[in-house]
Amino acid sequence: MVKQIIDSWDMAPPDFKEEIRSMIRKNGGFNPYDMTSEELVLMSVAAKINLKDREMQAGRQDPQSCNANCA
Repeated sequence: MVKQIIDSWDMAPPDFKEEIRSMIRKNGGFNPYDMTSEELVLMSVAAKINLKDREMQAGRQDPQSCNANCA
């Protein structure tokens, strides 16, 4: 889960990055071993949602792109 969060960092929107930074400041750093399973899952889900949103936006912006849903 932590890998997904880190891998999607560069593509994450500013508000998502600020949310993570705030959590790090609040907790005095980022140690995934100190986090609850729920916190890790929530971060992972947020990272996946942000990545999917970016992919969908990229698909809408490029009318030449075609994925498996093309007829």
